Amino acid sequence: MTRAAALVLALGLGLLGSGDAATIAGADASARPAFAEVRWPFLLDQWGPGRAYRCPAAACAGAVDVYVRPKSGFCNCYNGVADDDEIDRIGDVDLHSPDFVPLSPGRPAKLGDMAGRRRAFRIASGGVPRQVVAIVVATDCDALVATVVSDRDLSPAVERAVFDLLDGARVQRFIAAASVSP
Repeated sequence: MTRAAALVLALGLGLLGSGDAATIAGADASARPAFAEVRWPFLLDQWGPGRAYRCPAAACAGAVDVYVRPKSGFCNCYNGVADDDEIDRIGDVDLHSPDFVPLSPGRPAKLGDMAGRRRAFRIASGGVPRQVVAIVVATDCDALVATVVSDRDLSPAVERAVFDLLDGARVQRFIAAASVSP
């Protein structure tokens, strides 16, 4: 809905006098999740640095961070990411906290031609509980590991925005440069 349409709607509902029209008109623009690349915050390990992205609190109803990196030759080359044990083994949840608890069994996930699973976890980071979603997809022996970290449960719109980011040109160029099949 455009700002003009929201204003017309507010006028039609008689909300202009109460000050709610500005809230309604501004809500649509601020509710669109948008990620910007930020510095990779973790120490170098055998997988090298990945890419990090942040959606500010105002756009995602709470700050959401996404960490992405390829892991070549590490996943099950024959079965891919077929079960939750593979997510637990390959995922990067432990980068955020050594104390993590799965919230439920994983679910299938797909990014481009890569299939795998996603699984939600709860961690305590600095004494504050946070939600972490590990997304691990693979093709052949190449895996793409994405970790989504938020102080709140992810809304469906934010989840869609995360998958759009991972399927988008920025991340796909990074994957191609790292020699992982997109």
